[in-house]
Amino acid sequence: NCDHTEQDNKTNNTLILPDSLLIISTLDGVLYAVSQRTGLVKWIIHEEPILKLPTDIAHDRPMFLPDPVDGGLYAFSNNVLKKFRYTIPELVAASPTRDSDGILYTGKKSDSWYAIDPETGVKHLTITASGADNVCPLPTQSVIFLGKTEYNLDMFDSVTHRKRWNVTYVDYSSHISDSEDSFQHYGLQHFCSSSDGAVVTVDTNTGSILWQSNYGSPVVGIYHNVVSGLHKVPFAIVGQETLAAISTDGSEVIRHLLSVDPVDELMLVILHPYPLTTPLHTPHTHTYPLTTPLHTPHTH
Repeated sequence: NCDHTEQDNKTNNTLILPDSLLIISTLDGVLYAVSQRTGLVKWIIHEEPILKLPTDIAHDRPMFLPDPVDGGLYAFSNNVLKKFRYTIPELVAASPTRDSDGILYTGKKSDSWYAIDPETGVKHLTITASGADNVCPLPTQSVIFLGKTEYNLDMFDSVTHRKRWNVTYVDYSSHISDSEDSFQHYGLQHFCSSSDGAVVTVDTNTGSILWQSNYGSPVVGIYHNVVSGLHKVPFAIVGQETLAAISTDGSEVIRHLLSVDPVDELMLVILHPYPLTTPLHTPHTHTYPLTTPLHTPHTH
C-alpha cells in the first residue's frame, strides 16, 4: 500500500528525523524503525524469517544450529557442540565443496535492494538481478536503501547421496565503514536478550538507561541511518538475568559491562533452536575443515 504503513505509535506526533532512525531486525523477519534516543516505533515492515530450517530432523544425525546474527554454523551431536570453520555465507561462496566428513555442499545466493521511505516505511522500489520494480512512486525526499541477501545452503551425504540438511539464511547489508572506530563516538550501547526480543539501550557517557523495549523475537541486527547510508551497529547479547539486572538495578551492572572492550564480544548466543552460549575468547577445538579452500576459485 503506497498510502500508509503499519505504525505502533499512532498517537506519537514527535518528528523523528531520518538520521536519528535505527532499523532493528528480528529473528522472525520483522524490521522496526525506531527513534535512536527514545525507542519509539515509527514503522514496521514484515519480511520472511531470517532463518528457514527443515522440520524433519533425524535423531541419528548431528543437529545443525545456525547463528542468525552472523550466519555461523554449529553441529550438536553426542552432547558435543562443534563449530564449523566457515559461516553459511562463506560456505555458499565456496560451493560446490566437500568437507573431511564426506558432506557435499551446494549453495546459491540472491541479492536485492529496497528503497524505503524513512518517514512511512513504504517500499517504493525493489531492485534485483532481473531489474527494478517500482512498487510506488519515489518520494521527493531521500530514501533508505536496504540491501538484502538470501543464502540457500544444502548438505548431501557423499555415500548415500541423500540430502542431510538445508537452510535459508537472510542477511541485510549496510554501509561498509572506512574506519574501524566509526562508532567510537556513537554514544549508545544496546543490550539484547539472548532468548526474546528485549532490548535495553544505555547512554555510554552517563551510564543511564535511555529506553527499553521488547520486539517479541530475538534481535539479530541493528542499523543506524545516517547521511552516508545504513551503518551496522554493534550490540551485546546477554542472558535474561543480566538484562533484568540492567533494567531493575542497572548502574553497577552497566558500569561493569561498559568496561568490557568490545562489549559486543561478551558472548556469542545461538538463538535457534536452543539458547546455547559460548564465550568468544574460548578457542574452538572441534571444527569441520573444508577440503576445498575458500580462497580457491572454481574453474568449472
